[in-house]
Amino acid sequence: MTEDPPRPWRLSARLLLVDPLDRVLLVPVADAEGSWWDLPGGGVEPGESTVAAAVRETLEETGYAVPVHLVGPPCWSGEVVFRWLGAWHWSRQVVHAARAPVLPDPVPVALTEEESGTHGAARWWSVAQAADQRLDIPPFERPEELAELVAGGCVRDAFVRWTAPDSS
Repeated sequence: MTEDPPRPWRLSARLLLVDPLDRVLLVPVADAEGSWWDLPGGGVEPGESTVAAAVRETLEETGYAVPVHLVGPPCWSGEVVFRWLGAWHWSRQVVHAARAPVLPDPVPVALTEEESGTHGAARWWSVAQAADQRLDIPPFERPEELAELVAGGCVRDAFVRWTAPDSS
C-alpha cells in the first residue's frame, strides 16, 4: 500500500533566476531515494506573497539577495506531488522569473535542519548544459520546458507527479 500525499496542499514559491548569460541558478538536492536539481524556493508563510517567499527562499538556499523589483509575475504554476525524505508531499507551486543584470556576492546560506542534510551549494547552469548533463529539474519533465520559461514563456495549471530518478 502506498502512502497518499497529505491534503490540503501547501503553497510553495520558487524563483527562476536568470543571469545575463541566460544561465539559471539551481540547487542540488539528494536524499536516500535519489538526487535532482531544484529552483530555489519553498513554502509560503501566512500573510506572505509568493514573490516575497521566492525571494526569501532564494536568499536562504543560495545566499543571493534578489531585489523584489526584478521579480516578474508567475511564469509557471501547478500542483506537484513529490517525494522528499521518504514521504509524499503535495504542493501548489508558483514559479516567478527574475532576470538579474548584476547580483551582489552571495552571503552564507540559512538552510533549515531538513535542508542542511539534503541541499548542496547552488550553481549556475545554461539550459543547454542542463540538457547535456540530463539534469532532473522538477517540476519540469523536459529541458525544453525550462528553455521556454527562460525565453519568457508561461505555463499555467500544470500537474506533475514527480519522483527522483533513482527511486523505485
